[in-house]
Amino acid sequence: MDIEEFVNRFEFYAQQNKNLRHIPNDERNTAFLNFDFEDIHAALKNGLKFPCLFLQTPSFSKAGESDSKYEEVESAFMVLMPKDNLSKAVITHQCKTIADQIYNRINTDAPTLFGSQITKTDEGIIGPLTDGLFGWVVTFNLDQGYDAEVKATDWEDLS
Repeated sequence: MDIEEFVNRFEFYAQQNKNLRHIPNDERNTAFLNFDFEDIHAALKNGLKFPCLFLQTPSFSKAGESDSKYEEVESAFMVLMPKDNLSKAVITHQCKTIADQIYNRINTDAPTLFGSQITKTDEGIIGPLTDGLFGWVVTFNLDQGYDAEVKATDWEDLS
């Protein structure tokens, strides 16, 4: 799986989702970030539009027998909103609704785009984070086949 393609797909979701309406390169309408947790506070200082979709860069692990290796991709995304004058229950519901929309889309797109399928999710409320943000987080695993063949063209001693 190409990591850039994966991140670009989630940014596409943020652009196309009617609740998010992310506009790339527009600080006032940024509603998507590919983040590591320490980046959230910095992003808030630069201005974000809410609700906002945050995608954690995926990590990879390999498993399986020698003739049936597969690669497991682990990632997470969050939909966050500031508490403002809304109740925690209202924010949670709104964020979960958007997260479900994103999950449904990646679940449908993954076989075609990445040759993989979602095999496991965990999800729940998150917050309060910095600046009183609350939301819904979804961690998920995608499994895809992995070509573990040693190619002679990659090695000096085998070519």
